Amino acid sequence: MSVMVITKFEAPASTMDEMAKGKHREALERISQMGRSKGAIHHEFAEDVDGSLMVVDEWESEDAFHAFFDDEPDIRQVMADAGVGAPPTTTSYRILQTSDRF
Repeated sequence: MSVMVITKFEAPASTMDEMAKGKHREALERISQMGRSKGAIHHEFAEDVDGSLMVVDEWESEDAFHAFFDDEPDIRQVMADAGVGAPPTTTSYRILQTSDRF
């Protein structure tokens, strides 16, 4: 059973557009590969309705997500360079295995 993890940052989504194409491109790719090796199934950035940056992930478990996210120094560096001042908010949801899921 996997979980969907939504993480919201106090930073504008436009900042990530710039960072993903610029100096943090390689760091983001490294973080992505490490996440996959630690149990990430799906990962993407999104813009919330208020313009702030969000990440939508699917992980094997909430524990696997926190074991990776909470201690990954590259994530901390990218967040700092994006101007994220406050800790992000993270909400997890158990994904239901239904016949119509794709």
